[in-house]
Amino acid sequence: MTLLRQINPVPLLIAIFVLCSGALVVASWSLGQGIERNGIMVQAVGRERLAAQRLMRWLLELQHAPDRAAFERAQNGLRQDLDSIDRTLDVLAGGGTLELTPESSLRLA
Repeated sequence: MTLLRQINPVPLLIAIFVLCSGALVVASWSLGQGIERNGIMVQAVGRERLAAQRLMRWLLELQHAPDRAAFERAQNGLRQDLDSIDRTLDVLAGGGTLELTPESSLRLA
């Protein structure tokens, strides 16, 4: 008799199926982690782009402020956006943790 007839192929096929399924789960998890990290990075960059655009708005409001309260509001907004951009650039340059939202943060080495 041939070897194939002596060994039942069903358990071997089940074992191969389980190994392939496990490999696919590990690969999917690994790719998912990379995609999530890229999404967080895109969110951080988009947030800083919006902050940079707001800088021009605050500068225009400073220039054309009708009263002292509007001037101080624009000055505070400008300071907050500059601080946010500085924190992000420090984390991107030197490493650290960037808090985007309470649920997501970006850790760079």
